[in-house]
Amino acid sequence: MQGFSQSVGNSVRDRQVPEEYAHTTGFVESVLQTTWADVEAAIFQIPLPLWNESTFRWFFVRAALSTFPEVKCQLEWNKIDLLVQLENENHLIEFKFYGRNRHQRLDGSTGGWKGGPGRKNYTEFWDCVRKLHKFESERWRQRHGEREQISGRHLILAYAESETPIYRDWYQPLRPAPPTHCDINAVLRAKDLHLHAVECRGSKRHLRCQLFEVQ
Repeated sequence: MQGFSQSVGNSVRDRQVPEEYAHTTGFVESVLQTTWADVEAAIFQIPLPLWNESTFRWFFVRAALSTFPEVKCQLEWNKIDLLVQLENENHLIEFKFYGRNRHQRLDGSTGGWKGGPGRKNYTEFWDCVRKLHKFESERWRQRHGEREQISGRHLILAYAESETPIYRDWYQPLRPAPPTHCDINAVLRAKDLHLHAVECRGSKRHLRCQLFEVQ
């Protein structure tokens, strides 16, 4: 059996956007489709409890750099998870990765649950929407004299689920914004990239991914 670095590395060499996604013209969409193919290859060797937003972001950055060598990336740029620059485009990207995992005690016995769908992470999701939506009015822009335009603001959501509880009940289709965020309810648009669910090794859970565009 080939090692992890070799198996995933093979998917990076001669990088091309899969043919089934040839209709997609957006830069972020193309990179996410490539990222998802890499995640599917890696999930069989990296157990699901070891995944989080930082892990997922790493796969996205690697896909961006391998697909578009001229791309520039910055992490935690002005409190945004990722800034991606390609030619004259500036894209802001926030990542959300949700899962419900169980801790293991030092003696190997089963501990308590961490995570799960509900109002808390749904509110956090809309906090990200608001941050992206309000970004143009942030004071840093006037303070530092930033004049470059933002080409796109994106929120990438990935979540793992089994039969219950269901994250899809909250995000697919997307529920209305909570009362505290109803003022931005109309600024979010889901983009259907037809990303299939990825089966997780050694469990009945699947990973799903959605891309949202913030106006």
